[in-house]
Amino acid sequence: MNSLPIKMNLPKKFIRFISIAAITLSGYLISGTSPRTDIIKDRTAYIGENLESIIHLQNEKFESLRIEQSRIPSVKVGIPKSYIEKTYKEYGTRPLGVYNPSTNTIFITDYPFVNINTVLKHELGHSYADSLSESLGNGNWPLACKDKYSELGLRLVSEGIAEFIETEVTGRKSNFKDSAWPRSTENFWNRDSTLKKYLIYDGGRHLVGDVIREYGREGIIYLMDNLPTKEDLSDLPSYKSRVLEELSNRNARLLYQLRYQ
Repeated sequence: MNSLPIKMNLPKKFIRFISIAAITLSGYLISGTSPRTDIIKDRTAYIGENLESIIHLQNEKFESLRIEQSRIPSVKVGIPKSYIEKTYKEYGTRPLGVYNPSTNTIFITDYPFVNINTVLKHELGHSYADSLSESLGNGNWPLACKDKYSELGLRLVSEGIAEFIETEVTGRKSNFKDSAWPRSTENFWNRDSTLKKYLIYDGGRHLVGDVIREYGREGIIYLMDNLPTKEDLSDLPSYKSRVLEELSNRNARLLYQLRYQ
């Protein structure tokens, strides 16, 4: 029995991606080299040559906010298995980057077709928050949490800070609005992995972005010291408003003291 040909209208970007992947794979088959070995070698060389200039440009971008990455973290290509398993369990995907505050180390994926510049900028945001905490005598940040509610509050602020630093440099936009927040705290966990990741990363940036734009380094310190509580998680817009109000009042008190005392 004859069958009619099926016409497939595939997106051009998808076709281009498949073509590049096929050409790349054929090259490895011909040369006999390992794709992973070459990626690790190339990315390690790139990071060694460009990390300091990336940090310098990032510091220039945030100079007015007094956000300065003074420490150069260690960066390794290839993510430890334990981190991969944890991210798979939570989001159903492999991590592109991970920061370990105990060793001041950034791990970058060795998977192909990843913009490591973007990943680096995000992980440098985590590194900055950690070094800021240490400079204040508060040790590594973030630390382990006692329950799932404090863990969620921490993740929103931690990923929010990193996303803010990354996206202010790259210009990537987000359409996240307050209406996207779950109506109850428990609904944070009753979501598919893609939506949960959107809430943590885009939602986190939305939560902390105005605070950091207005108060810079001091805003980050306040957020790190005043994470959303279990009660706050059910009304995050009110939490953000309260943080902005408290920082405004604190600045007003400081100005009064400087002027009249």
